[in-house]
Amino acid sequence: MKITNINYNFLSLISFFVLITTYSDYSLANENTNQLIISPIIKRVQDEKPKEPEPTPGLSFGIPSAMGSSWKDVFVSVAYTADYDEGFFTWHNQNNKKVADGSMNFGFGFGDPNESIGGEISVGIISLLSQNGESGFGADGTAGLKFHKALPSLFNTHAAIAWTNPIKWGEATKKDTIYGVISKEFEIRPDTNNKFPSLLTLGVGTGSHRSNRTIDNNRNDPNLFGGYGVQILPRVSIASSWNGNALNAGIGLSPFDFPLNFSIGVSDITNNSTDGAQFNLNTGYSFRF
Repeated sequence: MKITNINYNFLSLISFFVLITTYSDYSLANENTNQLIISPIIKRVQDEKPKEPEPTPGLSFGIPSAMGSSWKDVFVSVAYTADYDEGFFTWHNQNNKKVADGSMNFGFGFGDPNESIGGEISVGIISLLSQNGESGFGADGTAGLKFHKALPSLFNTHAAIAWTNPIKWGEATKKDTIYGVISKEFEIRPDTNNKFPSLLTLGVGTGSHRSNRTIDNNRNDPNLFGGYGVQILPRVSIASSWNGNALNAGIGLSPFDFPLNFSIGVSDITNNSTDGAQFNLNTGYSFRF
């Protein structure tokens, strides 16, 4: 089959147009960059950095939970306590007796509670404010040890044992605080957007968990303690506890996008302990290196 002159001329025209267009594009690119740039048809999609989970408020107030730090974790917390009757901002009463004070706790974690056993070593500074030049910062304190284990197959619980003051100095109590505790994590409404994450804690311990009768008799018998906390909003929680001799209640807050948490509440609401009702303001920061 022969190609007619019309078809031949038409094909020649198209070939000439393609040649001219290619040469013009090449000349324009060569004029601007001295290099022909060909844009790829498929562009590489950049990997997005995984979004870190938002910090959540604490679910425990006034008692220890069974959770703890792991390897590479470091933590520090500062607390302020003031007499309820004297007021939140009253440091000394009319008799010039100290009725408000600060304290500090810091430490680090080791091990892995998910794979084996986790642990943490902590140091507590009992008093940050001096009284008549005595009991100033670092004058009284303790150092302690805690071991904890995550048990997801056992009703999603955690278990821990601790000795909070094997090392003590200054005016720290000579009674040892040794406790064992179990905490269970659960959600009240798991099928909704606001799942209400909760933490139920139950433990037994000596020292700061003793009953008033044991304290009055100068003994160090073990006693029960427990508490419950629930996250009512993404950055807000409420918690209550019985530490063995006092009823406590507070609110937890995590207002920032980094792990700086706050809690504010009242300890010994019913004026059952020796110290009586007190305001408590706590702030804690943790990080992993």
